[in-house]
Amino acid sequence: YKDCNINGFIDYLETNLIFPRRLTGRKISERLVVTFWVNEQGKVILPIVNNKVDKDFVYEITRVLLECPQWINGTVKGKPSSYQFVLDVTFTGQD
Repeated sequence: YKDCNINGFIDYLETNLIFPRRLTGRKISERLVVTFWVNEQGKVILPIVNNKVDKDFVYEITRVLLECPQWINGTVKGKPSSYQFVLDVTFTGQD
């Protein structure tokens, strides 16, 4: 992540993820397991939610990941390389 640490990425997620409006007011806790890639240019691509959850949660995590600031690209033997992440995200709604 461009801020050079996982805490910067977590802060970005916490600041930008919005609980889906359609589900507001319901006591819901939804855990998403998301796989995504960071390409050779440091852009987040191909976010995939690996478990079955409400489509509004899928839309929201996809939106936030695709809008994520550029990452510092990974390298393998000195050459830019894409790399994969698996992320657990929990949305929690309140009455």
